Amino acid sequence: MNLRIGPESLRFRIIEDELAVLRANGCISGETGVAEMCRLAYTVRLAPSGQRPESTTQPALTLTTVQDAQGMHVTLMLSPAALNQLVTGQAGKDGVREFLTFANGDMLTVGLAVDLHSKKGSEKS
Repeated sequence: MNLRIGPESLRFRIIEDELAVLRANGCISGETGVAEMCRLAYTVRLAPSGQRPESTTQPALTLTTVQDAQGMHVTLMLSPAALNQLVTGQAGKDGVREFLTFANGDMLTVGLAVDLHSKKGSEKS
């Protein structure tokens, strides 16, 4: 899983194998060191499937963050409808996105895309 951080945006990018793990296990995670003794952990998790996949009443993506002594953990929650879009290819190459506005007025675009062309994780011939 790749995480791209940009001005006012956060994009998660996974490969097909990771999408399969996400569907089977309900989450995938990664982490990276950003400084000595400081980690950035990130998780993509499936939201509970209490709604039908085609339901659009729940946001496609929600984002939560937790900061502790070891660093920060970012969790991206994927709705059943958004998962359905990714699995069926309806989301397109840019994946699914959500535009968030925080109480202080800051805005952030979050996204999750499946890289269908990556050779990472597949055996080389």
